Amino acid sequence: MNAPIITKDDIREAANLLRRYNEWRRGAEQEMENPTEIGKALDLACGVLERAEEDEEIASLKRMLEKTRGQLSKALDAVITLSVRNLELIAENKKGRAS
Repeated sequence: MNAPIITKDDIREAANLLRRYNEWRRGAEQEMENPTEIGKALDLACGVLERAEEDEEIASLKRMLEKTRGQLSKALDAVITLSVRNLELIAENKKGRAS
């Protein structure tokens, strides 16, 4: 099952509703928000927070992979350079024996 698409407007509306609810809870002279809507706003807020956490974990893994790729690239360059140098030495050695 796919997660519903959450827009910035959805987030803004949920945040505003939760702020109004919190003001009421702290004693502001206003009507209490609809409990069903409060529940929906809380679910949306929890989903956004969970996605943010997942996004940070993904970004962290991406940074780690990019760093590893850079290290592997440098190591591979060093191996290639050494291999080429070894082949050159082998070729020079063969020429010296043939002379």
